[in-house]
Amino acid sequence: MESILEISNLSKKYGGEYAVQNLNMHIRQGDIYGFLGQNGAGETTTIRMILGLIKPTSGCVELFGEPLNKTNYHVFIRIGSMVEYPGAYENLTAVENLEIHRKLMGIKKRESVEEVIHLVGLSEARNKKVREFSLGMKQRLGIGRTLLHKPELLVLDEPTNGLDPVGIKEIRELIVTLAKRDKITILVSSHLLSEIEQMATKIGIINKGILLEEMTLDTLIKKREQHIKVKVNDLKAAIKCLTENLDIKEFTVENGLLKIFERINETANINRLLVTNNIDVEEICLIEDRLEDYFLKRIGGLE
Repeated sequence: MESILEISNLSKKYGGEYAVQNLNMHIRQGDIYGFLGQNGAGETTTIRMILGLIKPTSGCVELFGEPLNKTNYHVFIRIGSMVEYPGAYENLTAVENLEIHRKLMGIKKRESVEEVIHLVGLSEARNKKVREFSLGMKQRLGIGRTLLHKPELLVLDEPTNGLDPVGIKEIRELIVTLAKRDKITILVSSHLLSEIEQMATKIGIINKGILLEEMTLDTLIKKREQHIKVKVNDLKAAIKCLTENLDIKEFTVENGLLKIFERINETANINRLLVTNNIDVEEICLIEDRLEDYFLKRIGGLE
């Protein structure tokens, strides 16, 4: 699979403090790369270095196989980006805003505006003034502007920031569609971990300027902690029954609930055993860490 973005030992220092330190990142064609970090963790600084908006203190950014330097800024024609809040002329329509941007970009194909309007789902609002748009619609218009020149890589910094649940869902579905239908590789930063979990194929976790981990979503699913949660009428009897009959040793008791960390695929067997031994099972289910839980553990925010 073709390499779209390779970052090697990238650092940015302000005064005596590192905003980003020795960061290594790898994005391949077709990835939806979820870049996760708390406020001030370094994700926006990293994105600005990728886009050539600020110069790294050290390290290398490689785009489409070419090291980024003053002589090859032409690679940016292959990138679309939206950093922070997308600006637009509020007194103009969606079409008029995109038409202005098309001309500024030197895009000769007039049909590209209509194509983008359809692509981001603004066909019905094409002639509506932007001041009448919801925040979600404005974000869609901002993303549409980045797509006019048909980029291969789309870089979105907090695209769902400030949106309500409906707007968040709209942007999430748009990002997934752009990746699957239009084959655009996407780097998206966000603090909304549940949203990243629903759309990313690969995840990078950054904290205090250091990339803690980079993995595919499939790998993350395998690494997240699982346990069986059991609520019974007699906790002491349940523990005795499970340890004697199934030799279960990896368990904890929290707030009157039994958490079992082994025999994860034997929920039915455990339930049957307890009931057979006259222990009332009020609740039994398999629990898996959310991305949020894993993230907090990695940055030291959850014990």
